[in-house]
Amino acid sequence: MVRKMKTIIVIPERYNSERFPGKPLALIGTKPVVLWVCESASKAKRADELIVATDDKRIKEVVVNAGFTAVMTSCEHLSGTDRIAEALSTLDCDVVVNLQGDEPFLNPEIIDALIDRIYSDPSLLVVTAAVETTDKTEAKDPNIVKVAVDKENKALYFSRSMIPYYRNGTENEKWLKHLGIYCMKKQYLLEFVKMGQSSLEKAEKLEQLRILESGVDIYVQKVKCSGFGIDTPEDLKKASAFIENR
Repeated sequence: MVRKMKTIIVIPERYNSERFPGKPLALIGTKPVVLWVCESASKAKRADELIVATDDKRIKEVVVNAGFTAVMTSCEHLSGTDRIAEALSTLDCDVVVNLQGDEPFLNPEIIDALIDRIYSDPSLLVVTAAVETTDKTEAKDPNIVKVAVDKENKALYFSRSMIPYYRNGTENEKWLKHLGIYCMKKQYLLEFVKMGQSSLEKAEKLEQLRILESGVDIYVQKVKCSGFGIDTPEDLKKASAFIENR
């Protein structure tokens, strides 16, 4: 009998983020951010399991009390992927969905699309998602990561800067806004965390650049609707207003 391939969603959550300490437990309406992320991701149909990997007992308690699974990890990790790698040391799976803990409104169909994509092409090790924007304010915002892709939708570069930069200006200016989600083969993720940070990764504070610098392709799935991430207290206010008006 052929063994069924297994996919796990892992959400890395740390309490003391630089830009927004305590963000996972900050409330959107009456629920903390981490539970919005869990509830949305749990609706994905192609994943077999969902786990929160955290360094904080308060976050774990909130997650477990809501009926989800959480595991404790070291507070020394430099990135969410490092945290996920520790969690995976005791988990059996083939593919991992690395869903950032600040994406409370991500459409679960995006998760399913990335899982389908990575299973459809055995050569792919990493798949992520991006949505097109024509908003120059978003393109200039360093908290919003942009990605440039080639004709096969493989990433050329990720940046906090405006890429591409339209030197002469045009009525058709558009950018690809990167979403905080990766679908990766488990074996590659475990190899990735052993590489050490790359120079571009350190410069931009973007760990996906470590992948590109190592020569591995990242396929970028273009999607139509992204929701929005929570990077700052101002984003939290925006999210609360979004919930009230929904």
